[in-house]
Amino acid sequence: MVRVETIINLMEDLAPRRRAMEWDNVGLQTGHPAWEVKRIMVALDASEAAIAQAEASGCQLLLVHHPLIFKPQSHLREDLPLGRKLARLVGARIALYVAHTNLDVAEGGVSDVLARRLGLVDLEVLSAMAEEGYYKLVVFVPQGHEEKVRQALAEAGAGWIGNYSHCTFQTAGTGTFKPLEGANPFLGEVGTLEYAQEYRLETILPKNISARVIRAMLRAHPYEEAAYDLFPLANEGRPYGLGRVGRLENSLTLAELAQKIRTALGARTLRVVGDGRRSITRVAVLGGSGEDFVDKALFAGADVLVTGDVGYHRAREAQDKGLAVIDAGHWATEAPVVSFLAGWLRQRLLGLKETVEVLTWEKCEDPFTDLTGSRGESGTGENAPVLPPGSGGATGEQRFPTLVLHTDGASRGNPGPAGIGVLIQDQEGNIIKEIGEFVGQTTNNAAEYQALIRGLREAHSLGARVVEALADSELMVRQVKGEYRVTNQGLSALCGEVRDLIRGLDRFSIRHIPREKNAQADRLANQGIDRGQNKE
Repeated sequence: MVRVETIINLMEDLAPRRRAMEWDNVGLQTGHPAWEVKRIMVALDASEAAIAQAEASGCQLLLVHHPLIFKPQSHLREDLPLGRKLARLVGARIALYVAHTNLDVAEGGVSDVLARRLGLVDLEVLSAMAEEGYYKLVVFVPQGHEEKVRQALAEAGAGWIGNYSHCTFQTAGTGTFKPLEGANPFLGEVGTLEYAQEYRLETILPKNISARVIRAMLRAHPYEEAAYDLFPLANEGRPYGLGRVGRLENSLTLAELAQKIRTALGARTLRVVGDGRRSITRVAVLGGSGEDFVDKALFAGADVLVTGDVGYHRAREAQDKGLAVIDAGHWATEAPVVSFLAGWLRQRLLGLKETVEVLTWEKCEDPFTDLTGSRGESGTGENAPVLPPGSGGATGEQRFPTLVLHTDGASRGNPGPAGIGVLIQDQEGNIIKEIGEFVGQTTNNAAEYQALIRGLREAHSLGARVVEALADSELMVRQVKGEYRVTNQGLSALCGEVRDLIRGLDRFSIRHIPREKNAQADRLANQGIDRGQNKE
């Protein structure tokens, strides 16, 4: 049985509460650790809509990034938003768990997800807060059982050094013990001194996962009472902190990067500081509010800082110091962590052999919107702002409740240069938008999924509630429908992302069509490859 406490313990592995800023309020905010959990909803905010969806979906736990209770409260009034939300959570017996700044700094957290979404490689921490130290674990294992214990240690995260896993050292020796009355020894007899052929098995592990590793070791160890030692090490630890800095595999102009960000994040608007023609290679990212990290980005050698909530004076400072800035908004730079966190929980629960459904609430709830309907050209002059490039279709608040997507992915090689094509139409067959983009080096199957993901994100941004998708990849269609198992790890993550996006719709269908009936999407995908190769 999975309880709220089980999920709390899993989250401690990813984002320990002790790493949260001292002013923050994280952890369990409503509910009881002992409540049983069969269904979880992951969302960015505990909004009224997210709470309502969690209740309607029969969830027992709502896991969010932003705290609902942030400061001490002197009253709980249901005529006010906070009181109304808390009352609904308590009344529906939905536990609320918050991972905020501890998820911001986590390895694999908000900024890591943002950096990977933008295709950055060679990632480093932008603003290190501290280092996570290491322990050496030494355990004594009877001969013949060392492989089982070694495997359990590695699967729990011990013995990982750089790009190597299962790093251990073992030496043979003789262990002695005398079982006393009441013992149930694996070897030997009560009252008799036993001499056992054992291995001393030692490995290294990050301090933050020590409890998990020891639990896994004890489960795999055959002895009733396993003998082990845990030593603190003076080795240099892994830094953790806010933001990430990395590089693009292929340099882009600032204008091209802005378009890539708008596409990857589904950002409604972008505010950009810098010359649109400037070449960008090294990129600093910080999900949420990152205006205070201009100097950190410059010190890290970044050409641009991608973040949200940048004020006028900070933007002017960055401009004066020669740092480009792309403000994609608080919501857009943090929202990608929702689907990642849901997928991470699914994998961890699968490892526990527990059946818990993990849902996501990913409807755009960014309070900011663009009412102007304006479309600007990419920056062409010195210090020209880069506005969201338009490619036809809806502007302003125009909405399309029902949309048809033709999607296709193409790869010239397997893997090779790849592109995606998306044709979006309304119910009458009118073309709303055409998308043809280069997605780098990948396989054809991965490109097919990326095209569908891109189309679904665009459909969400256009306000669609009903979507029909048409694709010429029978494999992808059958996997999305659940008719085929997804055995490839990379495709499994992409398929999970598709399913997360589908859950935000009222109705979704997908159908396989012959290639000749998907010619327009195919053309767009190949145009995307051509553009990418021309840049190279």
